[in-house]
Amino acid sequence: RLLLALESGLPNEIDWAFNKLVKLSYLCPNNFHIGSIPNLVDVLLSFAAPFFWTLALPLTSSISMFLTKETMDVVERVMQVLHVLRNLSMLEQNAKFLAQHASVITMIAKCTALPSHSVFIEMKIHCLDIFENLAFHIKLRGKRDFYLNCLMRLVFENDSALILGSLRCLIRLSLTEANEPILADIDPSLIERLLDLLLLKDEEMVLMVLEYFYQYSSISVEAATMIAEYSPPTHLIKMLTSLIHWKNFAV
Repeated sequence: RLLLALESGLPNEIDWAFNKLVKLSYLCPNNFHIGSIPNLVDVLLSFAAPFFWTLALPLTSSISMFLTKETMDVVERVMQVLHVLRNLSMLEQNAKFLAQHASVITMIAKCTALPSHSVFIEMKIHCLDIFENLAFHIKLRGKRDFYLNCLMRLVFENDSALILGSLRCLIRLSLTEANEPILADIDPSLIERLLDLLLLKDEEMVLMVLEYFYQYSSISVEAATMIAEYSPPTHLIKMLTSLIHWKNFAV
């Protein structure tokens, strides 16, 4: 019924189907496998296609940050698609299925590379949530992997949601053994950025950076050495030990 409604081309039927899918995906039973409904993912992605037709990799876009009513309708539909995929990807079987779907991966790649304008920010955050759920099933293709470079750039953004989302994704990627040799070669500029973030009076940010250092220092001796040696040892030790009292920071 949902698939037929989406394929009907009737605005009322399509709106009904998306409203149902958003609710269904939120209350998704543990045994629900998105792959059990043939073509559902492809049909969902077709509603996001008009937005992504204007994008290419490397990213160029004809979409202005000042959107028209027509474009806003398209963006709203894309958000519904992302919302459904994010909810469904929280189930392990769906995450594995979506990670192997080329069109889903391409859409996420384009989303994470969108400019960080306010009109795109929520879309980027949704895509980071999806990628975090899929990351355990994604194998990087090398040091210049597009995803890896996008995530690295997001760590240098000023928006805390983007920084936290990218760090969560980088941590999840490191849990796959095949990715460890690629991730072990940590960019010194990233270490410097993370050390700067440790100085923030932000509980969530500090804990996420510490989790990153913990996870990546356990990948290999070389990775742990890079983290330890990049900053003068006494400075790094003082910074880490001072965090024992981080709860005393003024909020």
